[in-house]
Amino acid sequence: MKYILALMLLVCVGCGSKFADKAVSKDLEDEAPPVVNCGDQDDLDVAVVDGENRVVNIAVGGKLLKTIEVPGFSLGEARKTKEGFEISIEYGSRYYFSKELMFECTKDGFYLTRIKVESFDKANPSKWTNKTVMVKPPVSLRDFQLMKYAVGE
Repeated sequence: MKYILALMLLVCVGCGSKFADKAVSKDLEDEAPPVVNCGDQDDLDVAVVDGENRVVNIAVGGKLLKTIEVPGFSLGEARKTKEGFEISIEYGSRYYFSKELMFECTKDGFYLTRIKVESFDKANPSKWTNKTVMVKPPVSLRDFQLMKYAVGE
């Protein structure tokens, strides 16, 4: 009986945390975004949070704008830049890819504007390719989904 209760408790706690995570992200989406002052980089916080799943938290003035999950990719870095911030990821086995996703600050918030892509075939590493893909139209941080831009091109 103790084992059944313990199992039920674990299941309930697991379900509760998933619902809690969804509730938090839903609340963030419903709130008005904080005013972004592009000239004040001290207000911007780009933080990698290690855990079961690595995430990048983007905050302005202490208020969380977005949590970006990084599932199945190696996170190179997440850092502030003069224009906003960037997140770099790597993946691949034989075909290696490195991508830098660049977000620029505007009066309306942060937008994904460019993706730098480096790739090569480990069986033929002399054929290394570098390119920059312009994201047209730019994608707002609020609407950004990593999986949509991480794989491909």
